[in-house]
Amino acid sequence: LLDLDERCRRLIHSLDIEDPPASYREVAEVEGLAPSSIGPIRRRCLKRLGKIVQKLSHSRHRTHLQGEG
Repeated sequence: LLDLDERCRRLIHSLDIEDPPASYREVAEVEGLAPSSIGPIRRRCLKRLGKIVQKLSHSRHRTHLQGEG
């Protein structure tokens, strides 16, 4: 998560990691955003996180293959 910007880290933590998760309304209030903007921002943040994980996975796979040769 450290490769994400601060807002994305807060959003993902509040909505996907906290138990129970915060509501969009709660997150919007804390972030100073409209509740309707939380979903699209969350999707963009999760997409960024997915790209980071994919890049790390690819890097580890490549490093592993180089170690076999």
